[in-house]
Formats: sequence, structure tokens, C-alpha cells
Amino acid sequence: MKQVRWGIIGTASIAKRMVVPSVQRLDFAVIAGVASRNIEKAERFAREFGIPAAYGSYAELVESDDIDAVNIPLTNDLHLPWILQSIRHGKHVLCEKPLALNADEVRQIQEAAKNSGLFVMESVCTYFHPVHRRARELVSQGRIGDVHLVRISLSNDFGGRREDFRWKKELGGGALLDLGGYCVRTARFVLGSEPRLVSAHGTFDPDTGVDTNMSVLLTFGGGVAAMIDTGILSTFRNYYEVIGTRGKIAVETPYGNGTEARTVKVYDVRSNVVLEETLTAHQFFVQMETVSRCILEGKPAPIPLEDSLQTMRVLDACLESALREGVSVPL
Repeated sequence: MKQVRWGIIGTASIAKRMVVPSVQRLDFAVIAGVASRNIEKAERFAREFGIPAAYGSYAELVESDDIDAVNIPLTNDLHLPWILQSIRHGKHVLCEKPLALNADEVRQIQEAAKNSGLFVMESVCTYFHPVHRRARELVSQGRIGDVHLVRISLSNDFGGRREDFRWKKELGGGALLDLGGYCVRTARFVLGSEPRLVSAHGTFDPDTGVDTNMSVLLTFGGGVAAMIDTGILSTFRNYYEVIGTRGKIAVETPYGNGTEARTVKVYDVRSNVVLEETLTAHQFFVQMETVSRCILEGKPAPIPLEDSLQTMRVLDACLESALREGVSVPL
């Protein structure tokens, strides 16, 4: 059986916890190598997971003829250069979110991918959990009437982890790039349309300059809006709801890899639960399975680069608006 030979650029926690175990469950994919800027670190990683090759630099892995596709779980500032380098050496790419630091960088990736014909995709594992499609399906069925508002909350407290990359502006830190993309993508997906206007208010760390908390209003057509609050210096929140004229849809714990079972509830106009469903999936495994099949079969990416671009355009506008104290930014 033909296999996709994956190489991992870096030894990040997400690679250990999610990427390697997911691929090792597949018959048609294998982790063929891992790279670190420290060869001893790469060798330890390889020994721990039974990976046949360890590389002492990212370039060695990317240039290897024994690698078909690369997974990039590096800090955000390194995504663009190593995506482009991987494409130049004929490697398919799955890069951890965010795909890049801004929309201009995503456009560079789009151009390089288009010219190469290679598979290039942003790793957004939540896309592969069925709870989001079920929420969208319930909306499209008219179960809550005409939708007028989506409310999304996703935040955590990283205040005690100041060494984390999220606190380093030069590494692409901050709440928007870390968590905001999930929220923006959810609003766009559930509503099936693109926002026209963005207004945001935020707080910024005085020492590092990174955005710590953001409150965002996305204006869609027809009077529909999405309200998003996200942050890395806030109490833990993880839910969203879609509000209509005849009820609402609520999704519990929609983000993160901490649970496989996620619940969607439909409430009537008096807030009585009229439908409750729990959908279960290991979203990271589904992602690695789907992406590996697409590479083997020459199929397009489930998350097109155009989708990544649209999300990043909104995030850019959020930051611009927040820096201008809430001035509305058209898209």
C-alpha cells in the first residue's frame, strides 16, 4: 500500500500529542522523519515515537527525498518561510494555524501553491469535528427562524506563562492569531457568508505589545452580526450560540483537543431545549486521515487557501480597528 511519508518540522507539543499519534493510526501514512535545530532533541523525539529519521536542521528534512509532506507546528513567525521552502522542494504542506501573520503573507503562499500544484493547507482541526456542520445544518433548516446574531467566546488565562510564544510579538503572539481565527472562521462558516464591516476593541500588554483580549463586532448583510470575545488573559470560556427569531442553537466546548464529545442544543423562543445531540470525533485524527487521503488521491484541500485568506483579512481588520480604538474597517 502506498503511504504518505510525513516529516515534522519541529518538536512542538502539538506534534507529540496529536500529529504523531494520529498518523500512527493510519495504514496509508507514516511519520518518516522529524527535524529540530538541535539534533539531540530530534533524536530523542524520534526514539520516543519510533520514527526512522532525525534531522539536525529543518532544511535537511525539507530537502530529503524520503519525505513527501511536511507538518509545520513552529511558532507563527516561521510559518511563511518554511511553507515556501517546503513548496520549493516539492513537499506537500499542512501548517498549524494561523497559516501566516497577515493576509499579504497568505497571498504569497497562495501564489506559491498555485504555481506548484502541491497540496497546501492550514491545520484547523476544529473544522473536522461534525458538531460545526450540524450547527450549520440546523441553521439552514430554519430550526431557529431567521438568524440575526452569532455570539462566540473563546479565551484562556496565559498570564502565568510569560515565557510562552503567545507573549512574544516578534513570534506572532497575541490573542487574535492564537484564538481569534477559530472564532472568525466559525462565524463565517455557520452563517455561510462574509462580513462587510469590522469593529474591535482590545487591550494590549504594555511590556510586549501583544493583544491580550479582543471584543469584536462583525457586520454581515441583512442586519446579521457576530459578536466575538477572545483573549489570552481572561477567564476560560469556550462556547458559541446562534440566535434567531424562533430560538437559538448552542454548541458546548466547540474548540480545543481536550474532548471528543461535543453537544449541540436547540432552544425554542422561550429557552426550552427542544433538541440535544452529542457528536463524537477525534478531530485531529480525522484531519490527518483526510489530508493524507487527499494527498494520495490528488484531491484539493478541504480548507482552501482562499478560506484562510478570508479569515486572515478579518483578523487584520480586527487589529487595525482595535489600534484605532474601534473605528469601523470595511472589508
